Amino acid sequence: MSGMSMAIFNAEVIEAITRILKKGNSAELKKENGKLVVVEIERKVKTKTSING
Repeated sequence: MSGMSMAIFNAEVIEAITRILKKGNSAELKKENGKLVVVEIERKVKTKTSING
């Protein structure tokens, strides 16, 4: 697992990722200062244009 042990993925991390995914957003895992950080990526559409071709 490229140097990271499975002990990092505890119930709290899995719950945070699941909560983000259920909302329809993307989850990203980062390693900052030796700690695992779960980041929520939320994308909003400002303008939506349909093209009839």
